Amino acid sequence: MKRFWALLLALAMLSAQVALAEESAAPVFAVGELSGNFNPFFAEAEGDRLVAQLVNGSLLTTARGGDIVRSGISGETISFDTTPYDYTGLADVEVAVNADGSADYTLTLREDARFSDGEPVTIDDVIFSIYVRADADYDGPCGLAELPIEGLEAYRGGLKRLDGLLLAAGRDNADFSLWDADTQAAFWADVDAAGAQLCGEIVTYCMQTYLNDYAAVIGCSPEEILDDSALQLEFAMVLWGYEQDYFDGATTADFWSAILNAYDGDVAVAESTERVSTPLKGFIEDYEEKYGAQISVDGGAANISGVTRLTRNDDSGLRIHATRYDPAILPALAACIAPLHVYGDPALYDYENNSFGFTRGDLSAVRAVKDAAVGCGPYVVERSDETGATLQANEYYFKGALPVGKLRLASYDGDAGLEAVLNGEAALAVTELDAASIGAIYAANDDEGLSGACADTLLVDAPEYVYLGMNVELVKVGNDAGSPASMALRRALMTVLAAQREEMVARELGDAAFVIEYPVLNSSWAAPNLEDEGYALCYSRNAAGAPVYDDAVSDDARHEAALNAAVDYLKRAGYTWDEAAQRFTAAPEGASMEYLCSVAEKDPAATLVESAAEQLSQIGLTLRLRTLTQDELDAALAAGGAQLWITAQACGSEPELYAQYHSDNVVGSNLFRIADGELDGCIMDFLSSDDLESRRASCKAALDVAMEWGCVLPLYQPCLSVVTNAALLDCDSLPEDMTPFYGWWAELENLTLK
Repeated sequence: MKRFWALLLALAMLSAQVALAEESAAPVFAVGELSGNFNPFFAEAEGDRLVAQLVNGSLLTTARGGDIVRSGISGETISFDTTPYDYTGLADVEVAVNADGSADYTLTLREDARFSDGEPVTIDDVIFSIYVRADADYDGPCGLAELPIEGLEAYRGGLKRLDGLLLAAGRDNADFSLWDADTQAAFWADVDAAGAQLCGEIVTYCMQTYLNDYAAVIGCSPEEILDDSALQLEFAMVLWGYEQDYFDGATTADFWSAILNAYDGDVAVAESTERVSTPLKGFIEDYEEKYGAQISVDGGAANISGVTRLTRNDDSGLRIHATRYDPAILPALAACIAPLHVYGDPALYDYENNSFGFTRGDLSAVRAVKDAAVGCGPYVVERSDETGATLQANEYYFKGALPVGKLRLASYDGDAGLEAVLNGEAALAVTELDAASIGAIYAANDDEGLSGACADTLLVDAPEYVYLGMNVELVKVGNDAGSPASMALRRALMTVLAAQREEMVARELGDAAFVIEYPVLNSSWAAPNLEDEGYALCYSRNAAGAPVYDDAVSDDARHEAALNAAVDYLKRAGYTWDEAAQRFTAAPEGASMEYLCSVAEKDPAATLVESAAEQLSQIGLTLRLRTLTQDELDAALAAGGAQLWITAQACGSEPELYAQYHSDNVVGSNLFRIADGELDGCIMDFLSSDDLESRRASCKAALDVAMEWGCVLPLYQPCLSVVTNAALLDCDSLPEDMTPFYGWWAELENLTLK
């Protein structure tokens, strides 16, 4: 018996050693945080999302420019930066925009698609995935609730959150059929207490941001306000536009009451409009547990009427009918697939009887599946722990056998991933480029460059761009932000600022970024390019429309030409010019001789503002720089309190023209506060067409109008670097022309080890 147990132990140890040896032989790819939640619906950490992507694949393929491949089954050729590339995928999609403005999206699955456990991929898996993300209980990163799919709102209407119902019912509600009186009383007490805290945050923000510059608005010195909490509240209420509501003895609770009164008691609108950063529920402990429950109400539809099979028993076809064409629908559908038999309950799936694989309004069973290895992507999870996940090739992957049968995604913090590649511990890492990382790569390559004997580096656009913005209501002449004089003022400032970009990027960022001429992600399909009619260097034309300079002039010549153009613009804006002194001496009504630009701490673009300020001082204008924390800057922008600012704009595959520039969002996401009918028309043209070339033209037209207003100056596009260890991985086997939408993981069928 002892010999038996000894043999059993030896076999177990041998098995463990073999497993460890296999794992150590797998190439390591450095990724961000891994928590072990690989659920494709709810994964949040960077590394978890990547694992979920590699395991589950995607229903529709995204091309390099972020556009969706329509003919994935037979394959499609799409050009990127004039180079044609071939793409395949799990499905085809046809889009038809109807005469009434509605749209039909018809999906067809490839017949040979299988999950990694051998089960076929069917349209039931797609329907299950759609209904999970459409459910009222879904709170993951890619919900469908805002999409105009026919019947979606009616379906979601059958269940409503308790907090929304309480808000709609009001304080004086006497119907307690869905909740009791104690719950209602507790909710409104929590709301009012949180409202007072929200107003306290406003007071803190005003003190931190405006005290030194604006203390005089209440006739006090900064020191006097600092020493008196009552004066602090008065100061904040005056700056926030509630001067008439302040009284001796007022508290933050009174401030909150004044805000509610201004919005006729509408808590949701009041808090979203007036808050600094923290939402109201952020001040209420255990908010979700108390008020986040889904409550069944009358009137909910049994299904989403716009989601139907092509035929009753068809396993491969689905049609989605939208009440209007929306370009966000295709990207939303792209990720919309997961195995029903793993994440759902097949016993609860009955399409004909409106049951879709889970208990409606309760996704707890779907959330509970965190480490399942089954999907239709290139790899499956073999094992995982707190340090990483080992993936094995999916034998049923529709693109065939993978050359790298096993790989390990390991979690690294900060620059540790790059260090792991340079010392031979990892084969690949994606990292931000900065002076430190560039220096480390150069040193590892014996100063040969970003690619050399130790490491190869490929540059990829980061999924964001950096811009300088102006609030047109705070930088204007007179009372009309859209007048020719107001536009001339802003264009004067922008012309001088734009002329500093090349030097700033070269000096501060080097290989880590490049200048862009339009405020849109450079690698997006919608980005204007040199071949487009009317393409030009931004803010490089004078008031008469003639070029101020071209991209071949020296820095000094560019600065001088830009300053001369600014002088002409400012004269047209109504500024008083002293010919003898060659300086402006007075601003027109509503304008100023001094403006303030807010930037986040350690922002390299701060030097651009400083250089422009030096130029403007020569003609009598002052441009001051204010440095804030990122949270303070975000709060200032949300409150509409920044005249000029510099920040990064995160980007997806679709430019956010409606959110950023449409007049519907002037109080909200339109930080520029621009309202222009022509611009609104261009944006709606962009959103209503399914023709990519037409949409590109509408995008450029919209951006041209925005820049004509002088409200946005694109600065630069940051770069990420994909760094590979030259001894471990063949850099040439990675995809050509990688982008944020088409990274190193996009062509694993070509990946080759050394």
